[in-house]
Amino acid sequence: MKEYNKSERFAVVLTPADVVTLIPCDHGKTMQLKTLQELVGGPIEVVPCVDAADPMVIICNEEALLVTPPPIANMTAWMMSPYDWGHDIYGPVVLMQAEGEELVGYPLEEAERTVREWLYDDED
Repeated sequence: MKEYNKSERFAVVLTPADVVTLIPCDHGKTMQLKTLQELVGGPIEVVPCVDAADPMVIICNEEALLVTPPPIANMTAWMMSPYDWGHDIYGPVVLMQAEGEELVGYPLEEAERTVREWLYDDED
């Protein structure tokens, strides 16, 4: 198992099938625009978390519906967003934090906690 530096930051990649991958940030505590575009498959759109007090943001492909056929809807990402029915999020997304205008990765423990909170039922 790879050892990570305590100061290393991670982005959380979430697929429509709820497969999660933690990706080390490639530019200090953030990700380069090109990397984010590659991870979501096109131009990015930043969507806030459903809880406005939560610094988490969802980075998705803003042109996903223009692709034929469109990617699979990402229902978990949609549930994290403030969107209503009819405004879905498609394909893989990247979860990061917002510090003002800057997108920053999570410390490893915080990334793992975010994944547990959204994808796993801790009450078992």
